[in-house]
Amino acid sequence: MLILPQADVITQPYWDRARNHELCLQKCVHCENVWHPPTPVCPRCQSNRYDWTPSSGKGTIYSFTVVQHSTHVAVKDRVPYIVALVTLDEGPRMVANLLDCEPHEVKVGQRVRTIFQQVTPDCVLPQFVLE
Repeated sequence: MLILPQADVITQPYWDRARNHELCLQKCVHCENVWHPPTPVCPRCQSNRYDWTPSSGKGTIYSFTVVQHSTHVAVKDRVPYIVALVTLDEGPRMVANLLDCEPHEVKVGQRVRTIFQQVTPDCVLPQFVLE
């Protein structure tokens, strides 16, 4: 059993672009703030006028945790796994799994880049790997 994100009217453009292996962020037309996760209004000025802007997909590990205990049956065969809080080069912070490395290799401040993991035919998840 997989737990997959459910797109809605606000997040649909984000997931559509992820399926095309693009990481996009919302950018306010009024104050130019860039943010993640998707929301209906700018968290800085509350404007509801925004565009979607491409992200480099690169960033720095701000924090991380190594999940040792399965919190749900859907991930019981994946432990241990690493969940990272990454400060994207564009400014927002994003939470995603850090793949293809061992927990002892991970350090706060390390550079990462986004990859796209095809989970189902319709679901592609942005994830991170060390640069």
